[in-house]
Amino acid sequence: MARQKNPNSVRQRALQYLGTQTTVKREVVIDRLMERFTIGQPYAATLYAQYRTNRKENGTMIKVHSVRDTKNGMPVEPYLKIENVLQANPDTALSEVEAVYLYLDELNTKALAVISMLKSL
Repeated sequence: MARQKNPNSVRQRALQYLGTQTTVKREVVIDRLMERFTIGQPYAATLYAQYRTNRKENGTMIKVHSVRDTKNGMPVEPYLKIENVLQANPDTALSEVEAVYLYLDELNTKALAVISMLKSL
């Protein structure tokens, strides 16, 4: 049998609060946890990590794939990036193959734009 909810538990209230902060960046959420529950930064980071771990185990986080060709604004050799997110955009790739196809389609679109621009000169 599961434990009863404790209304005085900072951990339980913080994990419940994290469920409402799905679109906010990690740093902002940790700052809000520290302010709202008067806890330290290490404990807030631990609670955030535990929340993400619980979501991964429950299957509520989605693994999305993308092909990147820039890093810090500089061009690099294309590489595959995998992220775990709570809410994926409708146009994100859920598999490696789909990510590669989306990347190639984007490259094709850019190439056609350049070709049409050169033809107009």
